[in-house]
Amino acid sequence: MQISARVTIRTAAARAGAGAARRVGAVLQALAMLAGLLLAAAGPLRAEEIALRLSYLEDPGRALSVQDVAVQDVAVQDVAGRAFVPVDRYVARGFSRSAHWIRLEPVTSEGPLLLSVGLPNLDDVRLYTQDSAGGWTEARTGDALSYRARPVQSPFLGFVLTREQAAQPFFLRVVTSGTVAVVLDLRPQAEAELADQRLMLLHMAMFGLQLMAITVCFVLFLPVGDRILLWFGLSQSVWLLAAFTFSGYASVLFPARATDMAYSVIGTASFLIDMGFHLLVLRRFAPPPRLVRLAVWAVAAIWVAVPLLALVDVTLALQTRSVSSVLIVALVAGLVVTIRDGSLMPLWLIRTMYAIYLALVMSWLLPLLGLVEASWFASHAVILHGTVNFVLILIVVVYTALHEKRQMRMARARLMAAETDRAVRVKTIEAQSNLMAMMTHEVGTALSVIRYAVAQERVTERNARRIGTAISGLDQTMRSLNYADRIISGALGLRVASTDPVGILRRLLADRSDDRVVLTLAAGLEETRVNTDPDLIEIVLNHLLDNACKYAPPGGEIAVQVAPGAEGAGLVVTFRNALRDGPAPDLDRVCETYYRDPQVLDLPGTGMGLFIVKDVAQRLGVGFDLRLDGRAFVARLEIAAC
Repeated sequence: MQISARVTIRTAAARAGAGAARRVGAVLQALAMLAGLLLAAAGPLRAEEIALRLSYLEDPGRALSVQDVAVQDVAVQDVAGRAFVPVDRYVARGFSRSAHWIRLEPVTSEGPLLLSVGLPNLDDVRLYTQDSAGGWTEARTGDALSYRARPVQSPFLGFVLTREQAAQPFFLRVVTSGTVAVVLDLRPQAEAELADQRLMLLHMAMFGLQLMAITVCFVLFLPVGDRILLWFGLSQSVWLLAAFTFSGYASVLFPARATDMAYSVIGTASFLIDMGFHLLVLRRFAPPPRLVRLAVWAVAAIWVAVPLLALVDVTLALQTRSVSSVLIVALVAGLVVTIRDGSLMPLWLIRTMYAIYLALVMSWLLPLLGLVEASWFASHAVILHGTVNFVLILIVVVYTALHEKRQMRMARARLMAAETDRAVRVKTIEAQSNLMAMMTHEVGTALSVIRYAVAQERVTERNARRIGTAISGLDQTMRSLNYADRIISGALGLRVASTDPVGILRRLLADRSDDRVVLTLAAGLEETRVNTDPDLIEIVLNHLLDNACKYAPPGGEIAVQVAPGAEGAGLVVTFRNALRDGPAPDLDRVCETYYRDPQVLDLPGTGMGLFIVKDVAQRLGVGFDLRLDGRAFVARLEIAAC
């Protein structure tokens, strides 16, 4: 019944989760169609770029002014060996405490123009333009400034250039506590603003899809209870907050506050939670446990080290996080390569998905460290990262659902088999109980009549002895069947008392008067007391003695040996008898209920003797084992001392 309840609950939960998934999936589909229609109506996301000639100069001491850098020629170095070097519009220099100067020279001077400066999480960006009198004008933006203090009211960092300002070269000075990764776009202002609006529309559509996916995970987690859904919901929630902040929208929500530290904190938490989530996913595919523990320790170490370092030096903390992230990605890649369990989904599929995912992570992680040049992927990595993560978990969840469905079918099949087996067992137990009750009543009545008759009538001593033996045998059979019934039904109780097994054994041998039995008693064991149930230990000894006498060949000796137990404590009683001609008994089945060896079916017996011995011995804590020694059957009891 418990199996049935569990399966019923899981089935109801799965149905509830499937219904919720269908409803939320319909909303997701409608939202995706709406986003597609809006994007199609909006046209291209970017206006056509204005060609730029760009060059770069690093100022390690942050001591150069715009007048100093303005006199530098692209091909001529000053006395300090500094010179501008040509670059493209993606500039990646890793973590650096330097000031970074970029010289921009538009090919055309049409204005007004909008200069977009990414990535959005740059702290301090300054634009220097020269007026007609030769003086320099400074404009400032960046995450270190609040939204209201920026020259362009947009989530994206930028400057507006007049026709005169764009007619000659101008300079950018970038200083940031994080990685130096700059992407520059120069476009006509009206077209650029329209393109930014379209990009914001795309972002909102993607954020909306992610928000709905997170909702689906939390909704499905309630009925299904799969932790992977909870972790994915948490991971994507923090990622969504990080992407929202990284893209500059946090500054719009909090226009009076600087957001330069927001992405550093949230982005770090997002990456670490995301890696923890993927470790949880990959553990389902049985990677080496040592590699899993190493990856978990690495993530935990970053959780501890980065906040501590941030109290001393933010740049050092962020650089440590990024370098450690490369190690974690390498460990995750190792887990992907070494996964072994493909029961949930094909290993080639999970490896392909993670190869794409890890390649995407490295496409922004390496430029973040300044190890490779930045690219379009690096500038959009945060958004792409979350999208690929969403697709990956979607595939895993689909395969998990299919796997669960298969498991449910198998569970239902096992349940039906268990219910059938239970019904058979119930009927068997009921039939046996009825049989025992009937036999106990009827045969007990008959035995009472016989005893009364023997007591009243004159019979010879020999016949009286025979009648008594028959009655004892019949009574023993009834007791055996009764004990078997109590064992099966779980009603057998214990009455522990100080007991003399040797005395019980002597009495059983005296009552049996079988001259084939030879008792060998070790010295000092005439009376050894143990704490056990005297009635049950007598049943065990009697059944083993009866088994040996009944199945030994005619004239074959039956050896009963009593020796001290381990370290001289307790008793070891061994019953040994030769086997009849024919195959040896099956030791794996001789203790089953009602089983009788085919070689002895012509002899009287219930097939319950050794079953009772085994069960009662376990209840009493008595060691019991059977073995074959050549053509001899050996039963051994080990009874502990008081």
